[in-house]
Amino acid sequence: MTSPLQGIEKELPVHIDHLIDRWGGDKASKARLCQLGGRKGHLFKGSITHAQTVEAVTKDLDPEGLPWFPTSQDRDFWVQMDSSTFVKTILTKP
Repeated sequence: MTSPLQGIEKELPVHIDHLIDRWGGDKASKARLCQLGGRKGHLFKGSITHAQTVEAVTKDLDPEGLPWFPTSQDRDFWVQMDSSTFVKTILTKP
């Protein structure tokens, strides 16, 4: 089993609770993160504007300045990548 820190180092998906712990956040931080990756937004429709917003906010929260994106609309797991890679991944999914 991969620890949360190893997952971050290997660029594997990390559970949202581990990201919040990494960032020293609280319930408000988790709510904001969930809102950013929300189901009603255009993030999973390939909106580069929304992706850039998520990238800017998560980079600001992360102690190493890394951008993070949800792996699916349920927002339980997040992976480290930049906004252009995220959008390209979404748009090229079968």
